[in-house]
Amino acid sequence: MKSILVHIPHASVVIPPAERAAIRLSEPELQRELLRVTDWYTDELFRGGFEAEDVLEARVSRLIVDVERFPNDADEPCAALGMGAVYTTASTGQPLREIAECDRRRLMEAYYWPHHQALARAVQDRVDRYGVCTIIDAHSFSTNPLPTQAAMATLPEICLGDRNARALVDGGDRPGPVHERGHRGKAELVPHVMYSFGGFLDIYFESVKQLTFS
Repeated sequence: MKSILVHIPHASVVIPPAERAAIRLSEPELQRELLRVTDWYTDELFRGGFEAEDVLEARVSRLIVDVERFPNDADEPCAALGMGAVYTTASTGQPLREIAECDRRRLMEAYYWPHHQALARAVQDRVDRYGVCTIIDAHSFSTNPLPTQAAMATLPEICLGDRNARALVDGGDRPGPVHERGHRGKAELVPHVMYSFGGFLDIYFESVKQLTFS
């Protein structure tokens, strides 16, 4: 076990058959939606160099439950777009499904809360052992902005940051090009860098540093 925990929330394309019936998209529409909202290959990219116990992945597609949304829609800005923890609207604006409160609760209990319980245990184990846990939160960008990214005129090529929206390279505090040192020690200019902020585990832990890579 390392003090680093790799968190991969949006790589899964699993749609359990029991949940497929509630989705109103046709099969071609569903496949296009998965193509657009999945963080493709982040599982393959970020698993390298880490033991299985140091990687936590969401079990199902974010179209079933998005584990990186706040559990209460009142606290989650994306819920206004129908894309809270349990999506009711597709990225195209099409209705995805109708969810009664009892079904939402069932989905949260089946997928959201077990994921967060596993995440909390993994973080606590590392804090107990090392005094700190660094979470690498692995994401990617779609070709075109999703509705939840509508404020971005163009998507950046690279997103680096932590929960305080600081760049991890050069310690900058505003968008702009940064120099990234390559594996041979050569500094190269990386344009279109966005600085992210997050830290959704702050409500549970103080000894956590959460980093976002996209």
